[in-house]
Amino acid sequence: MDNAARLEASPELPNSVAQCERIRRIANRGPAGRLRHCLSVAAEIRGPVDEAELRARLDGLIARRPALGSMFTGHGTHRLAGGSTELRRQAVTGPDAASRWRAAIQIADFEGRRPFFRGEHPLVRGMLLSPEDDHHLLVLTVDQLVGDSWSANLIIGDLFGAGSARDSREPDGYAAVWRERQDWLAGSEGTTVVTERRRHLADARWRWPIHPDPDEDRPGDVHEQFLALEDPVAAALRARVRQSRGSVLAVAAMALVLGVADDVADTRDQPFALLTTLAGRETVAEQEAVGWFATDAAIRLPARRGTVHEYLTALRGEIFAALAAQRVPGELLAATAADAHQAGPTCALVYLPRELSGGPPGGQYRLGTAVVSRAAVSVCPTGADIDFYLLEDPPPMTSAPPAALTVGALADGGVADARTVSSLLRRWAATLTVLSGLPWSSTPVTEGGGLSPWRPGARQVRRLT
Repeated sequence: MDNAARLEASPELPNSVAQCERIRRIANRGPAGRLRHCLSVAAEIRGPVDEAELRARLDGLIARRPALGSMFTGHGTHRLAGGSTELRRQAVTGPDAASRWRAAIQIADFEGRRPFFRGEHPLVRGMLLSPEDDHHLLVLTVDQLVGDSWSANLIIGDLFGAGSARDSREPDGYAAVWRERQDWLAGSEGTTVVTERRRHLADARWRWPIHPDPDEDRPGDVHEQFLALEDPVAAALRARVRQSRGSVLAVAAMALVLGVADDVADTRDQPFALLTTLAGRETVAEQEAVGWFATDAAIRLPARRGTVHEYLTALRGEIFAALAAQRVPGELLAATAADAHQAGPTCALVYLPRELSGGPPGGQYRLGTAVVSRAAVSVCPTGADIDFYLLEDPPPMTSAPPAALTVGALADGGVADARTVSSLLRRWAATLTVLSGLPWSSTPVTEGGGLSPWRPGARQVRRLT
């Protein structure tokens, strides 16, 4: 069967709401515009690399994970067209190993931002960088249209786990799971849940009272920065979360509304809407399939009342409500915001626990005689104007020390310049630092009658290089 006949016979699936919106944004940006829309999964390899073996495993990956071989059409669908994964090997030059690794990380970052062209497939590619003869960095770039953080773990397991993709070419259940999800959303149950979520979010302020300086000089740039919280701060936050039976996601969301939103009197008693990516899978079939199943769910942050503990309890209930409706994409809810006419950016919080960030250091795999371990994983942005990230125990890049909690912020499309992104990120990190040292059961969440007391000059953060 030739390629044209194979493509014609391949399954054709409807695009999701999130996929349609992402494709629209990419088209609006144009071929020369920069837009972070890829997921980069990195692995360090120590020892000799059997390139033929690596290519064989990558080819097996497409057969095992049909979503990665998707070709998107111009009429709202995509076909599972298969194909072979591109793998490029590149030597890295420099006077010493440290400089070569810095160059390798810069190349990997650029590779993660290099878009896939319309009609290109498969939507995964590999680059093998060799800063040293026996120490390499493999970067797998996956288009966000066909993968998410959960998928990243499955891909690494396929390539380097005990049962590699080369050994099992039986495709996963992506097509069936995808159809079931789209049918549910269009059916009576999905329609009812969407209506209920819209009603629940009707009074929330979707556009936050933040006044960023737009990047008018370079409106096409992506501004992304990360900070690592000091270990004592991270340990104290985790201890308080356990004591209060709360969640790290709730604490991070509270710190955003307390420390990042501008102190505007008429919004102190108003709930905010916050996008967050829920990457969980509901069924075994979903858990075993690679694809963009993560949804940009909307959480209603309640008005700031009571103590920190009481506010976190209320917020935890809102998170559970969003989890119960996690199949509903935030793109269907944003248009219902009561304050759509107001100025300010939309905001999102992307939280990756260690199970999705790559896990704690120590997990190792094999590629022949070489030892493979996870390296840093990039975070896929949401559809919000400004994304904030919280990563638990991300695997460290070679040039950076390990961190228990890492926070980050990203803005693209000219909505904010680099200085604004840095300021917002540091305000958020400073608020988390203050929260780590306060008694949550007795501290009013609106101490001082406003938000300003949550913006101290705390500097217990360190920049990641």
